[in-house]
Amino acid sequence: HYADRVVLAAGAWSSVLAEPLGLQLPMFPVKGQCISVRTEAPLIRSTVFTKGCYIVPKRDGSCIIGATQVEAGFDKKVSPRIVGELHEKAAALLPRMADAEFVETWAGLRPGTEDGLPFLGTWDGAPGLIIATGHYRNGILLAPVTGRIVADLALGRSGGIELSAFSPARAQRLRAGAATN
Repeated sequence: HYADRVVLAAGAWSSVLAEPLGLQLPMFPVKGQCISVRTEAPLIRSTVFTKGCYIVPKRDGSCIIGATQVEAGFDKKVSPRIVGELHEKAAALLPRMADAEFVETWAGLRPGTEDGLPFLGTWDGAPGLIIATGHYRNGILLAPVTGRIVADLALGRSGGIELSAFSPARAQRLRAGAATN
């Protein structure tokens, strides 16, 4: 398939896809495990957050409890020990969570970057390539503004947002800095 513009927004896998183009994005996957539970009656109406645990109520009456952050490569296996620890933390915050019905568990991979900033913009080494990746834990929060930026770039509009701090070209500087440390 050929296109005038291609968006690379493959999360933790973006660096693997960019490498054949000659762009080495210093990124790494960070595993986050979550569980979903349901209580007989809703316990909360908005997110509860504390160190090491958050609880997010959903419209269907379930709650998401999360999440861990472990650099474990591309391993998406769920650990029963971690699931138990997350449940214990949630029950410490909301004691009625101790009797919640288990719904499901999963692990996702967040795209981390060495400097904590996403890669967002174009790269001279591949004209027509727009990169939008590396948002780590904030991908869902930054999705609306990232989408607007990507649309502006694809349509050749400036958008009025300064992107130099997020430039994919900084990858070379990050690698050079890591090599000297």
